[in-house]
Amino acid sequence: MKELLQKSWSNKTTFQFTDDKLEYSIKDSNGTHSFSIEYGSISLDDKRELEEKKSWFKNVGILWLLIGGLQTFLRFSDSGDIKLSIWLILGVICFAAFIFVKTKFTIFKTESGNILIIQNKQHDQILDEIKKRRKEQLLAWYGGINYDNNPNDEMNKFIWLKNQNLISEDDLKEVEAKLIAYQQNGKTEHLDTQHMKKTMN
Repeated sequence: MKELLQKSWSNKTTFQFTDDKLEYSIKDSNGTHSFSIEYGSISLDDKRELEEKKSWFKNVGILWLLIGGLQTFLRFSDSGDIKLSIWLILGVICFAAFIFVKTKFTIFKTESGNILIIQNKQHDQILDEIKKRRKEQLLAWYGGINYDNNPNDEMNKFIWLKNQNLISEDDLKEVEAKLIAYQQNGKTEHLDTQHMKKTMN
C-alpha cells in the first residue's frame, strides 16, 4: 500500500492507495471525513478548484482593528499624542494574513464524496497516481472484447475508453477490425489488454 499525506494550515489530507481502492481522508477545522472508492469509479471530468481563506484572521483582525482604533482615538483625545495602539497594528497584520494566507484545492466529485487535493508540491504526484491506477482498473474491467455482447454496444464501450484517453486510436481500430472479423467469420480473437496497457504507458 502506498500512502501520501498533505498538510496546509488546519487542512490535512491522507491518500492510501490499496490494490483496488483509494482510501481517502480529510481533516480540517470542521472535523474528519473519510471514505473509500474504487479507482475506476473516480470521474476526472468533473474537476473544480476551491480557494479557502481563514475567516479566523478576518474576524479577529476586525475586532482588534476596532479596539486599536478606539484606543488610538481616546489617547489622541486625552493627550493629543498620535501613537498607534498595539491592537491596531495586530489587527492590520491579521487582516493582511486573511488576504494573503490561503489554501487552494483541486476537487473531484464522486458518489462517495468529494476528493480534495491540496495544490502544493505533492499535488501532481497524487493526481498522477490516481490517473494511473484508474486507467489500470478500467482496462481490467472493460479492456477485453465481449463477443457475446451486441457489437454496437461493444464498440461504443471502446469508443468511451478512447475518449477517456485510456486506449489509442490504433487500439480502437484493432477492436473494430476484430469485431468485424468475428461477425464475418464467427471466429473469436481476444484483445491483448496487456499490450494495450504497454502501448498507452
